[in-house]
Amino acid sequence: MARTLNLYAVSAIIQVHWGFTVALPLYTATQPTFKIPPPTTLLGALAYQALRTSRPEVIVEEGTLLSSTVELLNVISWVTGRFQDFNSKAAIEVIDLTRYITTLGVRTGNLYPGSPYIWAVQGRGKVYLPGATFEVVYLTRDPENVEKWATGIWRLGSRECPVSVVEVNTYPLELAPLDVVTTSFMLPEYLVKEVVEGDYIEENLPEPSKEWYLLGVKDPLKLLKRFIVPTTSVKVRVDPDKAAVLKDSRGDYYVVPKVTVAVHGRG
Repeated sequence: MARTLNLYAVSAIIQVHWGFTVALPLYTATQPTFKIPPPTTLLGALAYQALRTSRPEVIVEEGTLLSSTVELLNVISWVTGRFQDFNSKAAIEVIDLTRYITTLGVRTGNLYPGSPYIWAVQGRGKVYLPGATFEVVYLTRDPENVEKWATGIWRLGSRECPVSVVEVNTYPLELAPLDVVTTSFMLPEYLVKEVVEGDYIEENLPEPSKEWYLLGVKDPLKLLKRFIVPTTSVKVRVDPDKAAVLKDSRGDYYVVPKVTVAVHGRG
C-alpha cells in the first residue's frame, strides 16, 4: 500500500530557445559541455530566483567559502528532469569557436584596459535543440515558495542560455513500495540493480551536495555519478537498500535516494 508523505513534486515545464551549455569542470581552454542538464544546474536555475535578492553569490560557513546555492539543499530534497519532446540520444555536443576574456596565466604587466593579451579564441561545447521542452521536478516540503521561484526560471546553464517557463504545477507525493518501476526521469545508476527494459543513455553528472558547492581545492570529477537518462522511459529493478520509489498524483514515478524519504518523510 502506498504511503502519503509530506513531500511534493514541483514541476516546471521550460522551453529551450536555442540549446544550452554547461561547462565540464577543470577545463581552462576548450570547454566541453555536459550533454544533459545536470541536477546541479537545475538547482542553480532555481537558486538564482530564490536567492539573488537576499543572499550573496558566495557565503562563508565555519570559515569555508560556499556557493549560496547550498542553502537550497535545506528546501529541495531531490531534483530530476526529462525531455518531453526530444530524444536524449540526439543531444550531441558541438564545439563553437568563441572569443573569450582570459587572464589565467597572463603576466600582471599585460593586464590593463585594452590589452590584446587578455583575449583568446576558445572552443566552447554547446548542445543545440531549439524549441525543445524540458521538465524539471523539484521534490520539496515547501511547494508554495518553490513554485513561486520556479515561475521565474529564465536560464539553463550560462547566462547565454535563456529559457521560457511554460507552466508550473505541484503534485503531492506518496511512497510506492515497488521493486520494479517504470520511469521517464533521469536517475542515478547506483540506485538500480538492473535495467529490465527500455532505451537510455548514460552520463556522468554531479548530484547536488555540500561538497559540490564548496569553493576550494577539490577534484570535482570525483563527485560525478553515473546517471541513467531514458530516451522515453525505462523499467528498472531498484536496490531497496539505497532507493525509494515515489509516485506523484498524476501517476509519474521517481527513483530517489532512500535518505530523501528518511529526512523529508517525517511529520
